Amino acid sequence: MVTCYNSQQCSRWRRLHHIAGGKRRRSRCARRRFCSDQAIAARRGLGRQPGKISYEKGRIRRQGVIAMEGKAHVVSFLKKCIEYANASIERKQKRGEIDDISRWEAYRDFTEHAVMEVEAGELDRWFPPQPDLLGEKDATSVDLSSLTHEMRSAWLTNLASPRPLTLIGTSSEEGKHNLAPYTSISIVSNSPPLAVVSLSANRHDRWRDTLINLKQTKHAVLNFLPASQKAVKVVEQTAQPLDYGTSEWDEFSVEGLESNPLVMKEAAFAILGQVIQEIDLIEGKAKLVVLKLSDVLVPEKFEADQPAHILCQHGLNRLMATPTEWHYNIDRSV
Repeated sequence: MVTCYNSQQCSRWRRLHHIAGGKRRRSRCARRRFCSDQAIAARRGLGRQPGKISYEKGRIRRQGVIAMEGKAHVVSFLKKCIEYANASIERKQKRGEIDDISRWEAYRDFTEHAVMEVEAGELDRWFPPQPDLLGEKDATSVDLSSLTHEMRSAWLTNLASPRPLTLIGTSSEEGKHNLAPYTSISIVSNSPPLAVVSLSANRHDRWRDTLINLKQTKHAVLNFLPASQKAVKVVEQTAQPLDYGTSEWDEFSVEGLESNPLVMKEAAFAILGQVIQEIDLIEGKAKLVVLKLSDVLVPEKFEADQPAHILCQHGLNRLMATPTEWHYNIDRSV
C-alpha cells in the first residue's frame, strides 16, 4: 500500500517552514501540529521515528546513528581497551608490580566478554534500530512538485546523502580570489577524469561569483576539508553572501599554499580542474559545469585506497564526518 502525500497533506510541513528573512520559524504549537498522526505515519513510512526527531535552531535533526556504524565504533573502542589492558599488564609484570595485575586481568576479561556480546548481537537493543524498509511498512508517496523549495530541499538532501562538501577556490580576471562551499558536485568519469558541479543563481537572479570566475579564467580547485570544528567555522563563514570582488580568503583570513593560492592550507586534500563544458539546466536557475580534473593534491604517504575522512553534508544544513567504521568491500566497483 502506498499513501499519497499531496499538496494539501503537505500544508503542515509548509507551515512549519514559513520563511521570513531567509530564516525558518517554528512555534511550539506548530511543533505540536507537526506531530499529528498523519505526519508521524509519513515519517515512519520513510524510516523515521517520532521519538528520534529533535529541534535545534529551527532545523529538523535525526538523533542517533545507523546501528552497524554505532556497533563498529563500540567494538573498535572496546578492542582498544583490551590492547591497553594487555600493555598495562605487561608493563607491571616487567616492573614487578604484581598487586594490580589481577584487577587489570579482570577488566580485560570482562571487556573481552562485552566484545563477544556486542558482535554476537546480544546487545542490539542498546543501539538505534535500523530504519523500516519499504517492504515492511505501508509506503508514503511525497509529491515533490507540491512542496515548497525549502521542503523539497529538506527531503532530497536528507535522502540522497551524505554528500561530500568542497570549498571551490576560483580567481577572477583581475586576480581576486573567491572561496565558496558546494555539495552539488560529483565525479562522473574516471577516464577521462571528469567532475560536474551545479552552480545556481541567487534569489535576485545574480550568478554566483564561482560561476562568473569560472567563465573568465576556467580554473578551479576543489578543497575537501577534515571533519573538525575549525573546518565547519570556515564553511559557515564562506557561505555568507559577499559583494562581488570581496575575497573570502582575505575577509576570513583563509590561507592558501604559496605554490597555488587557491589550495587551502587547512584542506585534507584538493583536486584541480578546468572548465570544458557548461550546460543549462532545464526549468532551473542553475548551470552544470563540467570540469576536467588534472591533479590530486594529498598529504605525503597518503595512499589511493586509504579512506578519506572528510566533512560531508547529511541532511539540510547538517555537516558531519564520513562514516568511518562499518564497511564492506565488494568484488567490483559500482
